[in-house]
Amino acid sequence: MRRLLLLALSSALFLSACSTAATTQAQPPANDAPNGGHGLATPAPTPVPSIQVTIPPRDADWITFAPYSGGFIAKFPVAPKLTTSTAKTTFGDSTTSLWAYTQDSTLSYYVQATAYPAGPLLSYESSTLYDAAINSLTGGSSGLALSAENDVTLNGYAGKLFLLKNAVGSVKGEVVLAGSTVYIAFVAYTPSVDSGIVDAFLVDFTLSV
Repeated sequence: MRRLLLLALSSALFLSACSTAATTQAQPPANDAPNGGHGLATPAPTPVPSIQVTIPPRDADWITFAPYSGGFIAKFPVAPKLTTSTAKTTFGDSTTSLWAYTQDSTLSYYVQATAYPAGPLLSYESSTLYDAAINSLTGGSSGLALSAENDVTLNGYAGKLFLLKNAVGSVKGEVVLAGSTVYIAFVAYTPSVDSGIVDAFLVDFTLSV
């Protein structure tokens, strides 16, 4: 009995397949086929989506830092620490404020503001002050030497962009005189540091005096 049922089911499936094939073969060709009804239609090409590489700003998550009476606006990864000192100089007694943040052994950020008596500065060329400020970063055992420099303008004040190097790293910064205060924004870093981070810090530095 089971064998008869299987034979009947097989026959039904075979007849159904033959009927479907006959129906399919009986369909006439489409009249709107290309090339006068001969050949196959060419499918439209699939559009290729465009892509781009976006480099996020290096300072995207930094904080804006503008100390009261500091005379500048900068961006740091975190709030820097302030130290102050006084000294007797050729230009008179000075007060230096240094804001610093050391990220690790490869990277540190600084803004230094040294205020002098107004009178004595008038008798000196700004370039002399800039050279003295840059040379102050090369003293001691640092072994830093001037590698490059060029003139810049910051918020209408003339200044200098400089690069110092030694055997293990570099210091890149800018120095500018505004009134009787000499400002230096600079970064100390090793070759492993992305130079874009260094430049971002310097570009973000502006005067508010």
